Amino acid sequence: MKEVIRLHASSGTTASRQSWPTRATIYSCGLIDGSHVRSGGRNDDDVVHNAYGYGLFTGGLCFHYGS
Repeated sequence: MKEVIRLHASSGTTASRQSWPTRATIYSCGLIDGSHVRSGGRNDDDVVHNAYGYGLFTGGLCFHYGS
């Protein structure tokens, strides 16, 4: 519990619950999504609008950190 910085859980696409509790998992999620955003042409001068939800969809949080 000492390493938990944020708890975000999802129902999962296979009905298997997923959680993102540590700095390492959140960093990895952001790193992966960040590479997707960069490959789409985003650069440091762009403004990003995150229209994903922050509910049970972990993609919104990953996109947030990746952007």
